[in-house]
Amino acid sequence: KFQADLRIHQQDASVFRFLLQISKCTGSGSSLLQLVETPHLQMCRENAGLSFEFDNAAVQEKVQGMTHRSQARLKRLLGRAMLQSRHGGSRHDLYLQVNISDTSLGEDEAVTTATTTLAALVSDVDEVTTRAPVYKGTRQRAGGRRCTQVATHCGPLSDSLAWEFSKSQDAVDKIKADLNQATHEFESSRNEFILQIGIMRDAKVIYAQQLAEAVSNMNAGLEQAKEKEEERRQVHSDHKHYMSTCRKSISDIVHGQICALTVLRSAILKDSTVSPPDKVIDCEVSDWESNECSKPCDDSCSSGSNPHKCGGWQELTREPVVEGNAFGLRCPPLKRRRRCNQKKCPVDCVMSEWSGFSKCTRQCEGGVQERSRNVLTKAMHGGLPCNTVQEERPCNTQSCDRDCVLSRWSRWSACSAACGGGFHQKRRRVLVPTHANGKCPKASSRKRVRFQKCNVQRCVGDEVCAAVEDVIIAVDASGTLTGDGFSALQAFALQLVDRFRSEYWGIAAMRVGVVQFGNGVFQGDGSMSAALKIADLTSDFASVKAAISTMEWKKGYTNMVQGLSLSQKMLQTSGRRSARSTVLVLTDGRPVFVQQTREKVQQLEDLRIRRFFVVMSAYKSAEFLLMRSLASRPQTANIATVPGIEELQTDPSVFAETVLTKVCAKAVSPSQQKSLSADRGYMLVKLGGICGSRGKLLSRRVQTEQECFQLAKNSDGATSFVLGRRWQKGRCYAATVQITTDAWSTWEAKPQVPECPATSSKKFTRNRLYDFYAIKPDA
Repeated sequence: KFQADLRIHQQDASVFRFLLQISKCTGSGSSLLQLVETPHLQMCRENAGLSFEFDNAAVQEKVQGMTHRSQARLKRLLGRAMLQSRHGGSRHDLYLQVNISDTSLGEDEAVTTATTTLAALVSDVDEVTTRAPVYKGTRQRAGGRRCTQVATHCGPLSDSLAWEFSKSQDAVDKIKADLNQATHEFESSRNEFILQIGIMRDAKVIYAQQLAEAVSNMNAGLEQAKEKEEERRQVHSDHKHYMSTCRKSISDIVHGQICALTVLRSAILKDSTVSPPDKVIDCEVSDWESNECSKPCDDSCSSGSNPHKCGGWQELTREPVVEGNAFGLRCPPLKRRRRCNQKKCPVDCVMSEWSGFSKCTRQCEGGVQERSRNVLTKAMHGGLPCNTVQEERPCNTQSCDRDCVLSRWSRWSACSAACGGGFHQKRRRVLVPTHANGKCPKASSRKRVRFQKCNVQRCVGDEVCAAVEDVIIAVDASGTLTGDGFSALQAFALQLVDRFRSEYWGIAAMRVGVVQFGNGVFQGDGSMSAALKIADLTSDFASVKAAISTMEWKKGYTNMVQGLSLSQKMLQTSGRRSARSTVLVLTDGRPVFVQQTREKVQQLEDLRIRRFFVVMSAYKSAEFLLMRSLASRPQTANIATVPGIEELQTDPSVFAETVLTKVCAKAVSPSQQKSLSADRGYMLVKLGGICGSRGKLLSRRVQTEQECFQLAKNSDGATSFVLGRRWQKGRCYAATVQITTDAWSTWEAKPQVPECPATSSKKFTRNRLYDFYAIKPDA
């Protein structure tokens, strides 16, 4: 879908660009109304309505390939040109002109045709824009169809074609931006899937290794179990046979030999007088009791080894239960040793340390992290078995619908106007963007931006700008302005510069540069020509005014993007870090390539460069609304409108005062300052500087300059005082320099660059921590 729409709009843009090239003004005259003889344009009327045809087959073929909407736009443009040729006008000069010398018609017939056509256009322009088809090829009069040839006026027609071309190009740029956004989202999703696949692939490799190891261990265990089972059977068989032999031998000894001997002994001793059977007592002993084995295990024991050479020794003991006499059996040995623990020592399982947890398999909605460890030594001979070699834990269990995270509130900005009512603003920027269906307040929401009124006092009328600010004045010189409109903007720019001050109260204030746009022409590669640098960013306002006076009406396309780009470059390369950066645009509000203009405005917004627009257009007109959308926030405080050329020419100082108080963050009225100084009895002479020495410390905690003035006035003979700022805020000193009436009058008349009467060089001692005030001699 994107590609199909892109091809359609690119085709429309290429047609408009081609028409621009063939309608380009030629010749050395200063007027835009140079006639281009080729290609000729014919206006035809028939039952189906009106149509416009080019006699150049290549041109007609390109027009025929346009979309229906673009053809309607082209026909509307040509139809309005005919209407304007009917009514004339100073600003909207003729786009088209009917050529009554058309040889295909008689003179009366041609005039009648043109008059009838114009009447139809006046009554219903939509007939041109909706009903009239554009025919392929050139057709002459045939039947009820009448055609007349018209010639194009290159200036206004070319400017309107440029406007239509810019709209088509804006559509192309927007589709490209949407396509890039969709591509970016696709790549993000693709990369996330690739990451998950990689994690799963690594897990698969680990699982495969573990499976192979488990299968190997299982096979080894089965083989070992088989061998052990065979060995067990053999041992069990040998044990059974040996025990059977032993039981038989024991039974034969106990029940056979011992019993027979006992009976034989009794029979022999039956008649004995010394040891008759009743006096015979045999020794009887208890069962054997075993002591601890000397070895718990012996690794030298192995299958098939000599059982009498491995293992430990164990001592067996028993006690006599019945002591035998001299006639009975004597006691057998009460102690003996035997082999014990004839087995290999058990080996416990030894495992490595846990690895770190792997990356989570999902960014949200619950994923899994894994860690593993290896078996270093397997358990053997009854040792402790191995524990698990892998562990898992859940991760990123939060919802994928993540809301944005906002920063803390910024500080209040400088006031947008010096008097007459302005705005402070503070903002919260997005630290973590939303994800999936997460929510985030709009940039204009009260959760992200707050406004507060400031400087609500009325303006006096003689305000000058003393703010620490770098301003680039971008002046429009496009063909849509007309010569009178450009001259009015030029005079207006001079009025503004007259009210700027490069220094005030002894510190650097304004710096101004000038850029001219509206000189746009399409280059050979299809790009727009660059804007012109008229004056570098400087505090030499005389040279700035001289440069503005030499500007000429360029009569080109409104290449506002190039003007903003040049302004940005000048502020970035020559701007001061401590100064606010502002681009002041003077225009009629009809830029070509609106989409590119919006993108450039966003770049300026990211660089925190303020944008103020002065629009020569009616309030809430389409041009005004477009420029307001490009202005810095709050937008109502960063735009001003001039109703028309005549109003601006009548008194540019009125509009200059309105714009100055909005643009300048610190506008000062000299007459008001003089009056306030006389009423208060003191005046500010130097910011960030001292004349003479600070003198006696009067207080460390004053809140206002009025308090410090009262302390200094009550001090012995003090005619000036020093007030701390920044880290020294609250400190008040009675200065040592004596203020005369002449010094007071000089400072009052020339507050921009004050001189210090206490030094031979007449210069103040620079000190950013203190401001110098003078007390009126007769106060």
